[in-house]
Amino acid sequence: MAIDIRGNVFCNRGPVIRGGFSDDHIQGTGLVRTKGELVLNGLIKLQPGSSISLGYEKQGRVNRIPRALRVLSSFADPFRRETTVSVGCKLTMLENFREAKKTNPAEDDANQDVDCSEYNKIPLNITLNHIVSTCLTKLSISGAVSIPGSIAADTFDFSSGYLSILSDILYSNSLIGYLDANEIFTVVSVNAFGSGPVLDEDDVIDVSPVRSGDIPANRVIVDYSYNRFKKPTDADANETEDERKKRNYELSELQGELEEFYVLYNKGNSYEYFGYYPFQRTRSEYDGLDRLLSTTTTTTTIAAKLNSNYVSEMLDKTGTVGRGNDLIEHKTTLTNTYQYTAAELVVPPDPASLKPCTTWFNVKTTYNPDRDNAPILSENIQYESHMAIAGSVNIASYVTSGFNAVTGAVQTEIFHPGSELAPTEVEFTNYNPVDSFNNPLSNEDEGIRVIDKKFKQSYHKTQIGQQGLAFMAKDIDTPASNYLLLYVGSMLTDNGGGRETTYDRLYGVQKRPSQQKIAKEKFAKDPRESFSDLEFIIGSEGSSITTTYSLPIAPDDEIGLNSAYGTAGATYYLHTASKAPELAREFGRTQQRLTYGHRMGFSVQTVPDKLPPYPAMGISLRLGGIVATYIANAQSWSFDSNGIVASADFLYLGGVGATTSAYVTPSPWAPVQDGITALPTAPAVTTNASPTAANSITTPAGFDANAPGSIFSTLPTNTAPVHAKTITITGVVPAYQEVAIHTLYVRTNLDVTRTLIFEPLPDRAILLRTRPGATAEQFQYPSRTTELRLRTNALVTQIYYEVRDALLRTRVYYLVDRTDPFAVSSGNALPLLGSGLTTTTPTGWTQVFSGNVDDTPLEVLLPFGFPFNGTTYTSFWLSPNGYITFGTGSLIYPGSATSPALPKILINNSDDSMQKVLTRSTTNTFRVRVDGNTSSGGGSSADTRTFEAAFFLPSFSNGYPVLEVRIGASPINTGLLNVYSASAVLSASVAPTPAANSSWVFTSSNATGTAWVITPAASCTPVE
Repeated sequence: MAIDIRGNVFCNRGPVIRGGFSDDHIQGTGLVRTKGELVLNGLIKLQPGSSISLGYEKQGRVNRIPRALRVLSSFADPFRRETTVSVGCKLTMLENFREAKKTNPAEDDANQDVDCSEYNKIPLNITLNHIVSTCLTKLSISGAVSIPGSIAADTFDFSSGYLSILSDILYSNSLIGYLDANEIFTVVSVNAFGSGPVLDEDDVIDVSPVRSGDIPANRVIVDYSYNRFKKPTDADANETEDERKKRNYELSELQGELEEFYVLYNKGNSYEYFGYYPFQRTRSEYDGLDRLLSTTTTTTTIAAKLNSNYVSEMLDKTGTVGRGNDLIEHKTTLTNTYQYTAAELVVPPDPASLKPCTTWFNVKTTYNPDRDNAPILSENIQYESHMAIAGSVNIASYVTSGFNAVTGAVQTEIFHPGSELAPTEVEFTNYNPVDSFNNPLSNEDEGIRVIDKKFKQSYHKTQIGQQGLAFMAKDIDTPASNYLLLYVGSMLTDNGGGRETTYDRLYGVQKRPSQQKIAKEKFAKDPRESFSDLEFIIGSEGSSITTTYSLPIAPDDEIGLNSAYGTAGATYYLHTASKAPELAREFGRTQQRLTYGHRMGFSVQTVPDKLPPYPAMGISLRLGGIVATYIANAQSWSFDSNGIVASADFLYLGGVGATTSAYVTPSPWAPVQDGITALPTAPAVTTNASPTAANSITTPAGFDANAPGSIFSTLPTNTAPVHAKTITITGVVPAYQEVAIHTLYVRTNLDVTRTLIFEPLPDRAILLRTRPGATAEQFQYPSRTTELRLRTNALVTQIYYEVRDALLRTRVYYLVDRTDPFAVSSGNALPLLGSGLTTTTPTGWTQVFSGNVDDTPLEVLLPFGFPFNGTTYTSFWLSPNGYITFGTGSLIYPGSATSPALPKILINNSDDSMQKVLTRSTTNTFRVRVDGNTSSGGGSSADTRTFEAAFFLPSFSNGYPVLEVRIGASPINTGLLNVYSASAVLSASVAPTPAANSSWVFTSSNATGTAWVITPAASCTPVE
């Protein structure tokens, strides 16, 4: 069937000779702008920004073209007597509109309910909704847009351009914004599909390849960054602004994420795992004028990271890590000196506060901010531990042999560097230097500031020192001489200086930061730069392609007030984690979908009423019994006095289905993922006998396209089209697969002594696998213990093991040919003695306490050593208030992450009491049972609280400590359930929520119990 393109195009500004316009592509942007050109008959004066309305009359109907256009520029040609008009939508007209405007959290409506007293206690964010709303308001564009998330910023700067910011926000959320025929801003997802028009071959004038765009990638990486916050404690809500002012210091603490690394030894053939949580504490002291007096920053690092050579040698020669697990603090101090102390200065009163005829007399020096806010001297000192310095001074050996002076026998002597600190870098700054006549070199009136600096460094940090220490190290063979080498390397030496000149009146000013800034730093958990890595199977031949994108704007964590929780009159906080990781992954999938769709799609030319009216809408194609679906992209309209055509790029999404059972093999024009040999049955296509274009009415009597008159006041602006054929899509078979990564958690001992061969792989790794009767080069692989983690009810029949060292990457596959006696079962398990109170002492159990105790802890002896937080313990202390401590007991209730300041396990901690304690000891397990009450005096049976904690023999679980917690009766579940050092959580898992009749398994990631993984709804079933 021939397609009728005839039509009379008309405009509210004059008769149309010819013209056209097109939309932007939806790839790489969050906004679709429209731009084009019209040629009108006659000489017409048009003002930039004035509106342009277009329509066309065809087959007895008058249709408004669904674009709101404006005049960008115009040229009236006096010779041809025609006017050429450059047109575009309002987004195009305003794309370069910029202002020096900023906003802040106080202007955000989302923060209007925050009480003034709380405003500075938490880091208030600026919502993306507020930013979008501000952009639209400044652009004078109407539209309701809702974007989840917020950013942690004191201010947000709009100077990069409102449209640029708006585009970045929408682009990051896989959304597209455009202006409809009413010039209303509309936002749609580029991932949505549903009802839409269907085209057959009779509906298409022509098709052509796109011939542009990136090649689809096998791997997509999305870079992004966002701010994370730790949840404030309720104690953070107590301090008022007046109390803060009376306090002369600010304290901030930053707990990092678990850091894991390996130390190689045995000539690189073996390695030792280490894990720790880095910690940083900064204390800043201020005077009465809020000037910074001193700052001390302390960072905590594990010794093995500071000196891996020491740990490697200890493992080689002693079989232990020595002091490798010690947590060592490094320190940096800054001290400022001012020309006058705060006590020597007085701030003049506000003149408005003085009564008439009152004279103000000052017997002290008047405070002058330009002079007194900047220090005149400062001293910055960096301290490092002996452990770190020893790692830098070329100590030849930490383990040496010597003779006993008494017996004459050979004995091993070990040099253990300690945690003692020594200054390694010193910087002196003089902000007020003078010349030889004692005249200041700075000129405050002209804003010229001259500063002098002098530097000192420890000997081992200088080039000559490194050479000298290397020469000394040749004669080092005893611990005493090692101490001498360390002493020499720690000596401070002059390291020059310099002079700087700046033109800033406030240079060096270090005032007390705002409370909002302090709140952001105080609760900062880990400002994170990260990436999402997605892998796709697209069936293409040749080398793999990796494409990297950057997420323009990622939302940050949020901290707000939780008014629905807690005691009336008190303040409680609510922490909401950022959706940045999920947003980045969806962004990567979207970009892959658009890139692939662009490459596998094509350009279609047809008439306007066959296409969707707006960008990013769905459209399907039905050919040869196959239905495939697309996204309409980059629509364009071309017209003259005789007719009108439209075209669009169809971005391929995938196959919808087959309309005939004869369809078996996928067609090249509508490819589907590998392995699909037949499509499902396609949904039915609905046929409409009377199709109409968008914004259409029946042609009025006497209508003349050359003189449309007031027709535009009659034409609708946002009525949907009625397409000749439509389809409702419920599912799409894409043309590629995404590789899903699943992490399995299990631990097992494998005694492997097998004949293995190696085969080189393309990436030069070596694959080792068993092959009975192999004739290639063979060798015996020794017995080895390997680890895998499994969190599923799966039968493991093969384990993939990877060995990494500096030179070789090796992959090993082991068949599991044994049953491990240690297993983790899925599902909650009740305490062995049930949920309620025990009335007897069952066989195999021992009662170690009976009575009633409120806060006094009970020491319980372990039958074996249990590693926890870097120390092996043979007993623990059981608190009636629902927690276990190591080393000593505590009367504190209810307990928290930092209180008591002891290594601990919190088990739904609260202000409780304890009436009975039973223990059960077997070969591999020690279990303790607590019968208690949520009332300090014992309470009623309704207040009964029971739990059991089981400790497992470390050698039974491959040398890694494992414990199990089972909670029985538990009427109150507001406490914490986790493992802690004296001041920080030791688990990177999501914090469990206590609940009655539930169980958890705590598994350490190393042999020292410094890092743990918590598996909820699980229990251990060991052979006791």
